[in-house]
Formats: sequence, structure tokens, C-alpha cells
Amino acid sequence: MKTRLHITFACCAAMLVLGGVLHITKSMATADNALAIASQPGPALQDEVTKTTPVPSSQYGGIASPVQIPPLVIFTPSSHSVFVGEVVAFTNQTVGTEPIVYLWDLGDGVTSTLKSPTHIYNLPDTYTVTLAATNEYGTGFWLDLINVMALQRPVSVTIAGPATGRLNTAYTFTATISPLTTTQPITYVWQASGQSAITHSGGDWNDSATFTWTTPGSQAITVTASNVAGVVIGTHYIRISHFVYLPVVLREYTPTPGTPVDGNWQGTTNNGYPVGFRVSGNGTRWEWFLVTQPNSCGGGTHGYGNTNGGTITSGGIVCDDDGLIGFTAQFSSSTAATGTFIVHDTSCGYSIPKTGTWTAQAP
Repeated sequence: MKTRLHITFACCAAMLVLGGVLHITKSMATADNALAIASQPGPALQDEVTKTTPVPSSQYGGIASPVQIPPLVIFTPSSHSVFVGEVVAFTNQTVGTEPIVYLWDLGDGVTSTLKSPTHIYNLPDTYTVTLAATNEYGTGFWLDLINVMALQRPVSVTIAGPATGRLNTAYTFTATISPLTTTQPITYVWQASGQSAITHSGGDWNDSATFTWTTPGSQAITVTASNVAGVVIGTHYIRISHFVYLPVVLREYTPTPGTPVDGNWQGTTNNGYPVGFRVSGNGTRWEWFLVTQPNSCGGGTHGYGNTNGGTITSGGIVCDDDGLIGFTAQFSSSTAATGTFIVHDTSCGYSIPKTGTWTAQAP
């Protein structure tokens, strides 16, 4: 009965599989002749050589090897877990007597006769990869598993950060990708109004960037997030202002009893220009505020408005400067009001804050 024995040469850690009957004397078990163990029964090595055929030592890493070596098959994939569309490289480490013919079954219906092929899987699954290596002395096999995962593109990106800010002040914004199963790595490209683009590669589901503005007005922050499966874009806005505050004495008014009547209120500023606003909700809300002022450059006038609306509390309104307009209102009765304003005149190409007072009456 023939047996197959694994023999390891200590000098180079090469393991050979030998079959059949090979005999060699103890004195010939040197680095220049492969050591073969007889397959015949018996506890001791035979004293006579039945058959050995040395080959040049350079063919087997410095150690002479006998012929009649069937392939000892082994290969290593570049990764056991990959995404759809990712390249897998298979490194063939088979040893045996040349020539050796290779046949790969890559598990998805594709075969190859290359010694060390590469492959791309197009569908998620677990694939069994088999390598058969054949020479004139036999055939050996080796198999391994490759887990191929589905790609998940980013579906949305949200940007968290302040909605208002000051000139020459740094503000940080954070982008968050969804869903959390989005395939990594993710690349983020940040672009803000008047700023150089910022690119962060190799990220996960969150990324941050910091910006500073030197000009007032509404500024857009856009982030483009992408991975191998897709791209998504999100935008956030911040209004940058000079934050020239109204005098404290104008904001700390004494509330008066009474509730303003609903309707469109009209009046004039201290320099004779129109002002108006709308009250609703039985005197509990203001809907819009509009004031007109002359341009500092180029002549003419400009209307400054705020349509965000807000609550009327304790007989008054305080609407902070948002970089375009700010105002206060104090209702001395249900039909009369006084207040202050600040606007930013940009007719000269830069912002010029203008402040004033106003009076208005109910419709």
C-alpha cells in the first residue's frame, strides 16, 4: 500500500508531498539531495538507494529535489472580505515538479488557468474558490472562501452648524451621512462661499470643517460626500453680520399694558422715511417688518425687510440684527408704537450700519 508523507526541510521550510517508493541511504540525506522516506513498511531507513534523481539546487531555493513530486497546493487571497466591484488578487504558492498546469474555479462561474489571477465579483455572496494543480505525477487541490459584501451608496447628508454669526469668527460645521450602512471609506469635499475647498478622504459617517468669513451676508456651506457606490450633496446657510448692537437703552424698554390690534401698521422714521409691519394672532405675533432708508452711494433709497416673524411679548418686539436688519418695537397702547432700527447699507460696495428711531400707528 502506498502512503503520502509530508516532509519539511528545516533549512527553507518547504514542505513536499511524496508518493510511491523512494529509498535513500542516511549518508545521502544532505542539502544536495532531497530526503525521501520509504513508503514500505518498516521502522528504519533502507540502506540502499532504489531511485533518486537530483535536480539543480537553484530550482528549489537552494535545495536539490527529487522528481516525481505531485503538486502541494496552497494560495492566499489579498482579502477574505471585499465589496462588490473590488479586486481580489490570488497569490499561488504551490510547489511541485514543473511543469504544473493550474485550473481555478473562482466560485461565480468564472475559471482561469493563470498561475496567480485577479478577479472582481459583481454580486454579494460567499464564494468558494478552488485551485487544482496538476503535473505528470498527480493533482492537488486547495480551496478558500471569499465573502463579497453589497455596496451601499450614501442616501443623504445633513450639515449641523450655526445659522448666524459674526465677521472674522471661526465656525465649525459637521456633516452626517445616512444610512449608517453606507460603504466606507467616504470622501468629503467642503465648499463655502468665498472659501477654498477642503477635501477629507478616508472618512466614516461624520466629518467636520471650520470656516471664517470677512464679508457679511448669507453664506452657503456645501458638502459633497462620495464613496465607490455614489455621491450625495448637502447645503447649509449661515448669515454673517457686523453685529453692531443697538444701544442698550433702546432695547431695555418698559413694557406697557395693552395688546396691539391686528393689521398692517404704518409710520415714519426719524429721518422721514416710511416704516411698516404687520401684527396678527390677536396681537401676539408680528409677520414682517419693513423700513426704507437712503443709499449712501449712488442715490435713491433701499427697502430693508425681515419676514421671519416672531412673538410679541410683554407689549414689545426685539428682533436682533441678522446682518441685514434689526429692530425693536414698544407698544404704548393698542394703536400706537415706537421703536428703533439698524440696517446695513451696501450701496458703496461694503456694509455701512445705519440706526434710527420710528413711530407707527395701527390701521
